[in-house]
Amino acid sequence: MEWYQMDAKKCLEFSKKMAVLRRLIQLGLISENEYILAKNKIMSSYHILESEYFKTGAVNKVA
Repeated sequence: MEWYQMDAKKCLEFSKKMAVLRRLIQLGLISENEYILAKNKIMSSYHILESEYFKTGAVNKVA
């Protein structure tokens, strides 16, 4: 497998995990604190630094 395919796969995995996490908080199945802890754990496992998207409270804006 080429390096760019591995990067795309990791990006897709990360996106899926974040989408599920956002859906859980929208449905009220997890608290804001649980969301933050899970988000930070997922982001650190993919070596992603905090982004402006997450700082703006965009999770509340997602339909």
